[in-house]
Amino acid sequence: MTVLDYLRLLRKHVAFVVIVTMLGALAAGAYAYTMLRDTYRASTTLYVLISQDYSEEAAYNLLSNNFSVSAQISNDVSQLISSDRVRSQAAELLGRSSLSGYSISVMSGDEDSRILRVYVTGYDSVGVADVANAIGEVSSELARDIMGVRSINVIDLATEPRSPSGPNRIRYVVLGAIGGLGLSVVGICLAGALDKKVRDGRTVENISGFPLLGLIPRLAVTDGHAKKKTNKHVATIGDIQDAARRLLANLLFFKEGSRPCSVVVCSPAADEGKSTVAFLLAQAMARGGSNTLLVECNLRDPALADLLDVHARKGMIGLTTGETVVLDSVSKTRQKNLYLLDAELRITNPTEFIASTAFADMMNALEKRFDYVVIDTAPLNAYADASLLAFQADAVLLVVREGHSTKADLRAATKQLRRAHVEHVGIVLNCASPLPGVTQFSSVDAKQAEREQSVVSLSLHGDREDARV
Repeated sequence: MTVLDYLRLLRKHVAFVVIVTMLGALAAGAYAYTMLRDTYRASTTLYVLISQDYSEEAAYNLLSNNFSVSAQISNDVSQLISSDRVRSQAAELLGRSSLSGYSISVMSGDEDSRILRVYVTGYDSVGVADVANAIGEVSSELARDIMGVRSINVIDLATEPRSPSGPNRIRYVVLGAIGGLGLSVVGICLAGALDKKVRDGRTVENISGFPLLGLIPRLAVTDGHAKKKTNKHVATIGDIQDAARRLLANLLFFKEGSRPCSVVVCSPAADEGKSTVAFLLAQAMARGGSNTLLVECNLRDPALADLLDVHARKGMIGLTTGETVVLDSVSKTRQKNLYLLDAELRITNPTEFIASTAFADMMNALEKRFDYVVIDTAPLNAYADASLLAFQADAVLLVVREGHSTKADLRAATKQLRRAHVEHVGIVLNCASPLPGVTQFSSVDAKQAEREQSVVSLSLHGDREDARV
């Protein structure tokens, strides 16, 4: 996946990113405001004087090989203040057993400064001031006795802080939000990198190199009946039929110079919904007033007859042998101008039958008789039938089901079509999710949709070999 693909993936799941970011901030805030105690900070300022045994010039000359006098003395005194001895004597001075629970730190103004600031942090506002002053007093005595320092003068005594110095709860909230944001982004990108399924039309186009001609939206169904439209993001039967009309319009402009007469509808693998797409496309053609023929060429597992609830006595074998004529072999459907040519189950070698001269002659005759011939085939990656038919057709629609088709199957199907030198291949993304914020196609007349609901609902659920839209 490219950086642009990851950005599109994040945009698609922006709601998830926002929710996880907010949860991270809320979790960190809840922890900071309920589990963390307030801390207080007090400070005292000390000034270090050099011992009387040395003049300023002598002390400077003594230590000038490595440090300035001020830096050396400040460093030594800082370490003394931080020592366990100072802590224990300060605790004894205050009548405490120890200074556990108090954090002591020492800072100097700059490298040449003899002014030290002692900070004491703890949970007790009164205690931190007392400890800071005790540290200053004990440090002055020890520095004079041990280090030969003249004295440590207290410039500012520590006073009781009026408000807590910490914890910085806002920082916890910000860090929690940043953590939630990072976790959600990494999770989405990792899931996208590991995802083997096709999720959107751009991915289909990038993998196959073929243009996306149409999106067939997913229809929510319960107990075999289409749900009523509750909001603009739910596809109705009318939406699906409008999507099929858009697919037909794109298909007509797809092949420059002439409109396609014969269209092969195939899919990389089973359960992609190609038979349903073939029916919806043929239905759209028939509604436009064109005589349209659906041809069952999935000879291993035919589905169109059950899909349309049409069971013919005769089929394509009689046409290829010359025993029947076209009008006797094709069957009318409930849709005006739409006909079905079924396949008999006694075709023992489907690939050989499709590759025969008699089959090619039959297809030529059908193309002369009908305005459109829509051919449903077996899965492309499983059998050679679809490749043979695709080579002879005017256009090919490769049906890919969102969230079901794998990227590997799509790549294999693309290679199969290119090896067969098939031109004019377009992609149909089936069971497509509505895009957030985008209104679906305008529905057809409500009464008309209601009259057609039984037929279309049957097609959406009666496809034995394919996925239901």
